Amino acid sequence: MSLNIDHTNNTIKLDTGHPADAIFKDGIIGTTLNANYPAGIAGGATTFALVANQIMAVPFVVGRKCTTDIISCKVTTGATGTVLYMGIYGPTSATNAYPGTILTTAVSASMAAATKNLTYVSTLQPGVIYWLAFVSDGASGDAIAGQGAAAGAGLLGMDVTLTNIQTYLYYAYGSVALPTTFPASATIGSGTFPLLTYRLSA
Repeated sequence: MSLNIDHTNNTIKLDTGHPADAIFKDGIIGTTLNANYPAGIAGGATTFALVANQIMAVPFVVGRKCTTDIISCKVTTGATGTVLYMGIYGPTSATNAYPGTILTTAVSASMAAATKNLTYVSTLQPGVIYWLAFVSDGASGDAIAGQGAAAGAGLLGMDVTLTNIQTYLYYAYGSVALPTTFPASATIGSGTFPLLTYRLSA
């Protein structure tokens, strides 16, 4: 299962050459309540260094229609004078999985080092590419928990050289906020990516 990325037209589409529909239909991915699911793939635990005001988004799917109640991250190095925002974006359209409109208004918390469990209620549909997003105004040296990409390729697949595992999008936004519409022309990041999770309530 992977996404086809068209850099020229700034679109991302599900690769229909893979039997992903059966996986989504049977509800294998993300169905147990009161459990936190990581966006992207599950790699080795590590840390992810932050860049101030840089939006990061990690793709994920769910196995059935469901509702989130919490989205989370773990600040490993931070400061009380800075802030973070998190939210979930849906796809641009039924034929373009690039992040489009935020589902529910972004939620915020202090960047003081701690696990952040933020109330975030949104309804998710099976077989749709969603994006769990994060931004902060943390200074150089601040970090959140991350995941290594060595466990295997995620929804964004490999780069054209078949060398790097593509794992998330990032965009230099210029302010600490998650806009209603995700900025166009984000860059695809490779390797270690931010550990962002969601929890299901129904």
